[in-house]
Amino acid sequence: MSSALLFVTLLAQSQWPDAFPQQNRRATAALQQVLNFSQPVGDENAQRVAKYQQFRFTTSFNHLKKALDEFADEYNHGALDLKKIEEIKKAWRDLEDSESLFRLKKSK
Repeated sequence: MSSALLFVTLLAQSQWPDAFPQQNRRATAALQQVLNFSQPVGDENAQRVAKYQQFRFTTSFNHLKKALDEFADEYNHGALDLKKIEEIKKAWRDLEDSESLFRLKKSK
């Protein structure tokens, strides 16, 4: 609530500079700088988080694809390798952790 009031006060002050007397110009300038500085940081953090989530999903998906390809090659040659199956399970769990869309619904 206080940030909204502060925003409205600063907005009104920029629209009608004579409406509010400025007792301390340095404090007002510092406050304006903090308000201007805080907005891009939120956007920057959101972009950084989105990039990380995309990177994590891509890495997990590529790991799953590689595990499936290796299993398919072994299977096509007539072998059934349990280590490859475990690797697929691990890769799938990693993918589930990286993206909630791929999480299996657990029955109760």
